[in-house]
Amino acid sequence: MVLTSDPNAVEAFEQIGIYNHIRKACQIKDQDYRVITVSTRLLGHFIKAGGRFEQLEQDYPDLLDLVTTGLRSSEPALRCSCLQACTSFVSCERGQNWLYNNQQAASFIALALLDQSRYVVSEACRLFTILLMIKSPVSDVLDPSAQIKSILSVHTNPSQVTAALEFCWSIINQKDPVTLDYLHRTQLLFPTMPLLCSTHRMIRARVIEILSVLFSWDPDPIQTLGLRNVQKNPIDGVYHVMLDLNTISAENTPYEKQRTSALSENTPCAYSHTAHPSRASFPYLTCKLQVIQLVIDLMNRDEMDVKGMSLALDTFDVFLNDENISGIESSSLDALVSALQLKFLDTEWDVRDAAIQFVGQLFKE
Repeated sequence: MVLTSDPNAVEAFEQIGIYNHIRKACQIKDQDYRVITVSTRLLGHFIKAGGRFEQLEQDYPDLLDLVTTGLRSSEPALRCSCLQACTSFVSCERGQNWLYNNQQAASFIALALLDQSRYVVSEACRLFTILLMIKSPVSDVLDPSAQIKSILSVHTNPSQVTAALEFCWSIINQKDPVTLDYLHRTQLLFPTMPLLCSTHRMIRARVIEILSVLFSWDPDPIQTLGLRNVQKNPIDGVYHVMLDLNTISAENTPYEKQRTSALSENTPCAYSHTAHPSRASFPYLTCKLQVIQLVIDLMNRDEMDVKGMSLALDTFDVFLNDENISGIESSSLDALVSALQLKFLDTEWDVRDAAIQFVGQLFKE
């Protein structure tokens, strides 16, 4: 956009009286909501590019009122554009103060976190995450963690649960110590694990994505998930969670494949944190061997698709490169060879290719 690419654009817009033009466009009687949508988005871009928020606040308060009112519009596009404007406003301290003192806007943004439109939810989550990252006091005012946990615990309304999980995802995906501290402080993810048993496919898929990202960067995902009572040791705890997930996936349900894939996908991520004194301990090795046998059992299932197969083989790639596993349990390796031989004859060509590629990679190493 010209506001970000041209260093002289902000000054040029001020000279033509951009605020006044936006006001005129929005004050036309029965104006099309799409014009107001574009106008509020332009207003936000102008402030973020360096426009003076103090002038907007002092001379054009009606435009700020327009943004506040638009947050509760019946049109999702207008709600989303007003959220985008608020996100741009908080790029400056005056904008943060305006939002902090605007209780009506704060309440509307809190409602937007559970909006029916996923675009609105995504933008509201983005706004809160930005406030959290810059440690703005506004984040305390808008903090929806109590409501989010309540929705996830009851999980009777799928659309609200999906919106709540979108919020969790936006926080986790930042992969930052600030957001990790927020997760620990609010215990936001404590109600998420039972949702793997949900009959709603989209809910299960979102939880799987959340767990995969969490296990890939959190040094202690067991604590973050509220499963500390499972094991005192985070590595042992991760393995026990994997075993519990396998118990769930063993049930004869329509969504067995997805659970199986989730189990395989998270195991290598969790194992990446094995720089731990317990690596050489007997309980650790025992639990690890259980997971190895578990993954082999998954591979032997007829319903294992190519995604699950690839994830299972990725898991084995991690295990086989660990010096502690060599020579400990040759029967597990024999079982792996038998499983691979069967996959070489699978009726699905992509499953056969995955098995062949895995074996070929072993010879390269």
